[in-house]
Amino acid sequence: MSAMLESFGATPVTLQFSEVYPALQRGVASCGVTSPISANSGNWPEVTSYLLPLSVSGSVQGHFMNLDTWNSLSSDEQEALMAQFTKLEDYMWDLAETANTEAIACNTGMDSCKNYKKFDMQLVEITEEDQQRIKDVASEVVLPIWTETCNAVDPTCSQTWNETAGKAAGITIQ
Repeated sequence: MSAMLESFGATPVTLQFSEVYPALQRGVASCGVTSPISANSGNWPEVTSYLLPLSVSGSVQGHFMNLDTWNSLSSDEQEALMAQFTKLEDYMWDLAETANTEAIACNTGMDSCKNYKKFDMQLVEITEEDQQRIKDVASEVVLPIWTETCNAVDPTCSQTWNETAGKAAGITIQ
């Protein structure tokens, strides 16, 4: 994310979440990057004016089990557990989208705001040109850095990425 922001002329600075609000309030930072939900819970809209609803990164959530424990389960138990995790995954994706949409509505003062604190930020439209600039920077700046790091751990990493996330995003690592 830092490399992406730098390519647009920003000077990224990593701060603890609790330090962002006062940095924005005092003008030490001119903007912040976080999810709409986190911004709302951190009251960032009190000290910022514009919301650009552009996801530039994500997080990974994992649920793990010791292989010996997994192997001790019957095939019926394994199938039942996998079915529940599939339901959980579907629920989490739906929740992420719904909650983000709701938080954007609240951050921008829309009447549909229900579950978060209502603010009055101005929503900035993402244009096709903006989307293309992000895609170009991802291809030319971000992915080369990421590929080097990822392939150092797993030589097939970029190939796997091209077949999965890259295919979904319409971007190919060369």
